[in-house]
Amino acid sequence: MDRRPAMGTAIWIRQTVIELLPYRSEFDITLIHREKIPEDPLYSEFKEVIIPRIRLPKYASFFSELFFFLTTRTRYDIYYFAYSRIYPFFWLAPATKIVFAAMDGGPQTAGYGAYKNTKVPWYVRLFLYKVDMFIGLTDFGSSGISEAYRVPRDRIRTIYCGMNDKFHSVEQRTESPERVLAKYNITAPYVLSVSRFDPHKNILGTINGFKKFIDSTDAPHILVLVGTRHMKDYSEQIDSLIAELGLSERVKIVPFVDDEDLPVVYQAATFFVFPSFYEGFGMPAVEAMACGTPVLVSDRASLPEVIGGIGEIADPYDADSIAAGMIKLLDPQYRERLSRLGKEHVRTFRWSETARKLVDVFRSVAQ
Repeated sequence: MDRRPAMGTAIWIRQTVIELLPYRSEFDITLIHREKIPEDPLYSEFKEVIIPRIRLPKYASFFSELFFFLTTRTRYDIYYFAYSRIYPFFWLAPATKIVFAAMDGGPQTAGYGAYKNTKVPWYVRLFLYKVDMFIGLTDFGSSGISEAYRVPRDRIRTIYCGMNDKFHSVEQRTESPERVLAKYNITAPYVLSVSRFDPHKNILGTINGFKKFIDSTDAPHILVLVGTRHMKDYSEQIDSLIAELGLSERVKIVPFVDDEDLPVVYQAATFFVFPSFYEGFGMPAVEAMACGTPVLVSDRASLPEVIGGIGEIADPYDADSIAAGMIKLLDPQYRERLSRLGKEHVRTFRWSETARKLVDVFRSVAQ
């Protein structure tokens, strides 16, 4: 989580660390990481070990962690990893028990992305018996871990992500939505998308679906894309498609929204669109539901599970399917029902509950 506050894995680690604060009387917790960050008060709440840095032109983090494992004399009862993929030397961790939040089986099992044909190295599988418990973020993710790493399901626990209380308490906010929207030059009515501009987020599919949606309905909505231009080539494709479809006046790109304003931006949208090709969890969809905004997601990976069937589900490769879902979400009564059911569904998505279940895993493997 060092200086990576907005990344998915970093959010998981930081939020669970915050929620572990009440358990310090039960667990002696040490944060092992790579960089001293004195301005961040969270680190000072626990014991802290900085991994000695080996300066290399490539793979510096890899070899630095390996060197630490080989040279440290400190032993721990439990060593808890949280990485998107399993490090190949994890069995050298200085601990009696190992818990690995592998997040999910990755694109290898979802059939999308650069790693979809990647095989798990034989030496990783050889030592998987040393991991006492794996953690997946969804049942889809846990199944992926079981399939990709050939791990029995009784050694995997599903622990959902939590959510910041600011989304659950959005209805208690007092500031004017109009003021917040004016700050970002957003005009209602609008359809909302929140994600980085990465290919697997399927922004191009969102735009194509939106074009068919407005052509079929004459709806006055604009499409608001909140997200950073993370990948230059893909961002250029987005710009080109907007121009090609004549949507320059109907698509608003907002690179950044302040954290305190994001719940209002969610809540003021007519509905939220997230037809991603691949998600390990899909936090934006849950955030939108917590704010009472109906959602449309893809029928792939974790997203149908996360929304619990409360929303529209579309084929992310089919713009007509995306548009059809948008058209259904124009019905005010349907949106009101989805809003009510969605807020109830995501009420249990809290980081305190995530940490409680993680602590239960620590207790079980320590026995």
